[in-house]
This record gives sequence, structure tokens and C-alpha cells, in this order.
Amino acid sequence: DTLLTDSRSLSHPETSLFFAINTPGGNNGHDYMRQLYDMGVRAFVAQYVPEDMKDCKDASILITEDSVCLWRKRVRFRDEIGFWSRSAECR
Repeated sequence: DTLLTDSRSLSHPETSLFFAINTPGGNNGHDYMRQLYDMGVRAFVAQYVPEDMKDCKDASILITEDSVCLWRKRVRFRDEIGFWSRSAECR
């Protein structure tokens, strides 16, 4: 299982969980979701579903108010038992 915040770091799309994060520098991770989907990623954490992802019926997109908060909690996806484990609190 790979936690991914940078689309350029993709190595195992079938086991990656992509966190769509807006950076202070102006990058919007939501803009990269379709590209990653086309490369085989099917699991995403996002603050909204981008227009170009609405037809991706086999994608799993967890919608949250704050993707960074979940990332800070060091969310781990465990596909062998299918649940989320949160190990730290957000500030």
C-alpha cells in the first residue's frame, strides 16, 4: 500500500491511495486525479469530485473537508481487512 501526495511519485498504481491536497504554492491535487486514474489509481481522498472524474465509476473517492488533516493523521489504507486506521490527531 502506497500513500501518495505527489502524482510524479507513482510507482504502484493498483495499491496507491492518492491524497488530493492544495499546496500553499498554488498546486491543486484535484487537478491530477484524472491523470492518476488513467494510470491505474482507483483510490483517492479529496475535498470534492473534479468534473473530469465524475464518469470514473470504479474509482473510490473518500470526500473529506480537509485532505491535509487526514494526511496528518497518517491515514493508512489496509486493503487486506478494508478499514481506515488513524494514528494521530490533527491540530
